[in-house]
Amino acid sequence: MKQMKKMTYAIQLYYISLIFGVLTIPFLSGSLLKYVALFIIAAWALSRFRLKISKFDILFLLYILCMVFTLFYTLDFDATKQRIISNIQFFILLLATGSYSYSENEIEYLTKSLVWASRITAIVLLIAGASSSGRMLLSSDMLKEDPNYLNGYFLFGTVYAIKGLMSLGIRKKILSIAELLLYIYCCLSSGSRGGMFCLIFASSVYLIVSNDNKNFLKNNLKKFMVILLAILVVIMIIPFIPEDVLSRFTFTAIIESNGTHRYEFWGWAVSIFKESNIFHQLFGYGAGAIRSIFSMNGYLSVVAHNLYVEQLLEGGVVLSIIYISMMFYLLIVSYKRKDYMSLSIICGFIMLSLSTSLYAFKPFWAIMMFVNLRRKIEI
Repeated sequence: MKQMKKMTYAIQLYYISLIFGVLTIPFLSGSLLKYVALFIIAAWALSRFRLKISKFDILFLLYILCMVFTLFYTLDFDATKQRIISNIQFFILLLATGSYSYSENEIEYLTKSLVWASRITAIVLLIAGASSSGRMLLSSDMLKEDPNYLNGYFLFGTVYAIKGLMSLGIRKKILSIAELLLYIYCCLSSGSRGGMFCLIFASSVYLIVSNDNKNFLKNNLKKFMVILLAILVVIMIIPFIPEDVLSRFTFTAIIESNGTHRYEFWGWAVSIFKESNIFHQLFGYGAGAIRSIFSMNGYLSVVAHNLYVEQLLEGGVVLSIIYISMMFYLLIVSYKRKDYMSLSIICGFIMLSLSTSLYAFKPFWAIMMFVNLRRKIEI
């Protein structure tokens, strides 16, 4: 029990430090979060590296092995090697944190730690964020994050606030409204449409799947009130957002932007896949090699801004099937456990990954790790 408590505290520290994954220290190699993760490894070492393997661990190991296979023919050896190293590091964290049994109190503590990750991120943005074309962004040399990814950090707190609005306590509702105000303000201020969609989708999923009361009418009335309160919060925030930034969220702007060139990139990827031989269709051109894949086919050296499109080119159908299987595992296990908060957050990240490349996104990995902590129900 004593060793388990050390691991719980180590995970808590890692969770509340998530935003520092984007903080680079000049005299250190990599982000600050990498060094925070050493506390998890230290807690694991104190228990003499006890080991329990879950089905998710096995799926993730297969995912890594598929990447290792692409090393033999990748178009970008260094990028593939770095992709493998990053995923191995996370795999070690999965093994370390998943080799313990956690009480429901500890799970609740870790849930709140994830929520604090959202709160701390919002505070950091408000204090350290800089204005660019009216948008509030983290764009300094030491602290930098894409606005779409930045909103991923708010998923934990946003869904938790929606959950709070569903509660019976007045105090809890008031605090949840205040918290929702914070995240919606940060989202709109960042001007991130992808971030907005992922927060709305995650919140919607929670409202659809949660059922805290057996009374159908009463339960749906509560959900309707939550929607009204969320709309009211948005109305309250709009006057504080610059007009140029708000205009990004209009239907016309979203259509005319053409997905900020994303649709064009996806079209390139589909063309390359169709013209590839059967080997590359099955096994791809190398994990992490998306820029080289595009440039070798006469296109711009860019990422595809879609996790699934990129994985199809980089690892082929085989890697894509393994990854989609991992996502289904997380969703089904969360639903069976009635862990609707985790389910909704994962759905939010899946939505975000349709317009971004969440390969080594620490908040996404954090919820994967969280679901993997609880082993009572597997599929």
